Amino acid sequence: MRNNYLSHLPPDRVAFNVEETAELLGLCRGTIHKLISSGALSSQRIGRARRITRHALNAYLNENARQEIARMTLTRAN
Repeated sequence: MRNNYLSHLPPDRVAFNVEETAELLGLCRGTIHKLISSGALSSQRIGRARRITRHALNAYLNENARQEIARMTLTRAN
């Protein structure tokens, strides 16, 4: 199941800063930093700035969707 969760965003945006990513996902900046530190969300450093690509955001959202479906399936089976 592949989904482009960010298709509503302007196609010319290929990367977002931490604050923009937090706003897109409805999370706080600290949570985004934790996701990056844990490896759950990929990012790139450009100088001192950190950027999260559109591809990395979609990968993170797709993985979370897969995990949620698996959790729901297990819950129903029990």
